[in-house]
Amino acid sequence: MSDAQLARVDPLIVNLTIAKGLVGLESLDVDRYRRFVDDLANRIRAGLSASEPSEMTSELYLKDPDLWRVGSMAVALAGPSIGIDYSDAPLTTPDPKLLFVHGVIDTRRGTCSSMPVLYLAIAHRLGWPLKAVVAGDHFWCRWDDGVPGGKRFNIEATSAASDGTTGSFSSAPDAEYRERLGVQPVAKRVGSDLASLTPRQTLGVYLQTRAACWSSRGDWERAEHDLLLARVCFPENRDIFAFLVQVMHERAGLIFTESERWNLAPRLPLGQPRAPATRKSPGDPLEHLRRVQEFNESTRRRQFGGP
Repeated sequence: MSDAQLARVDPLIVNLTIAKGLVGLESLDVDRYRRFVDDLANRIRAGLSASEPSEMTSELYLKDPDLWRVGSMAVALAGPSIGIDYSDAPLTTPDPKLLFVHGVIDTRRGTCSSMPVLYLAIAHRLGWPLKAVVAGDHFWCRWDDGVPGGKRFNIEATSAASDGTTGSFSSAPDAEYRERLGVQPVAKRVGSDLASLTPRQTLGVYLQTRAACWSSRGDWERAEHDLLLARVCFPENRDIFAFLVQVMHERAGLIFTESERWNLAPRLPLGQPRAPATRKSPGDPLEHLRRVQEFNESTRRRQFGGP
């Protein structure tokens, strides 16, 4: 499939197709989820049309009508009638319900791995140029019209709140993401972090997420397979690369003796010790949750009267 063809595919379908590859999720009713998101998009479209005339003089609308629209979507999704919220349940192992978009729809709870997918799927239906963005283990969305010097702003999918009357959402600048998430300059320079992702690169992120599920079960072969595909889709991403290295090390433990694995290690100059590969994979979605939650709290913006 060409990049142009992939760009026309519903982001919801792409994410659910990857999820269906997991054991126990083979029978996911993709069409049911599609109908649900179709309905959400129609409700949000109608709400925006109804509220826009009275909001045209509001501070947020005057600042940027598109920011008002996307923020209104975020507030509407968080409001009592829909009730999408960030899950504060402790993640001790990767849980597909919290990592893929079907879980957000079924439970109304999600994480930065799943909630942005719902935003992307609705934006796809509304014709908005919303793109995926990652930095380390965090995943959010960005309005990016693709024009050099054009319109770009971030939208955080995990921070919106609403009591049905007033609401808030987060649209932090790249500099704040860079500082709070500890993004290294090289990560931005090579196109790994803070870039607006293509649909193919976004597919790579979904494959990385599925690999985390396989690795949590000790299924290193399937994890490696998904990460190799993820590398093809998103070769610039440092976390996918590091996660693949970690998983290949684990697989090596199954097919090589300990002494053979020692000989597989890169040759280092004399006197430089080999560091054991025991650290947690940076591709593991369990990392950085505390920092992400703190970031979300610190970047909320006030908005009144979501649709």
